[in-house]
Amino acid sequence: MALQLDYTGVALNHMLAGFMADSDRSRIKPLELSSVIAAALGVAEAAKFHRSLLKAPAAQPFRQFSRITVAVDDIVQAAALNAVNQILHSYEIVAVRPKNQKAFNQASTHLEVKRQKR
Repeated sequence: MALQLDYTGVALNHMLAGFMADSDRSRIKPLELSSVIAAALGVAEAAKFHRSLLKAPAAQPFRQFSRITVAVDDIVQAAALNAVNQILHSYEIVAVRPKNQKAFNQASTHLEVKRQKR
C-alpha cells in the first residue's frame, strides 16, 4: 500500500514500556521489495503511475526504517536512553514518550538528541 501511495519509506515501530532488555534489540529484517512486487500483481504499475503523476524520480529507492518508542515514567528509565546504549543503536529512529511532567523535563533537558546517517 505504501508503494501504491508513493511513499518513499516506512518505519516499523517497536513500543517499549518499562526497562530495556537485550530482547528489545531490533529484529526487523529488511523488506525484499522485489518479492512484494512479484506477489502483488499491479503494485509496480500503480507505483509507477503515482510517481509519474507526482513527477517523482522513478529510481528513488524505497526505504524501510526500524523505530523504537520508549514510554518513560521516571528518570531512571530516561537515563538509560543515552548514546552508548547498544539496544538503541540497533534502531534507526528512537522516540521517547514521556508519561509525566518529570519524565518530560528529563527528556527535554538532559537526553542527547542527534542524527546519525546510515
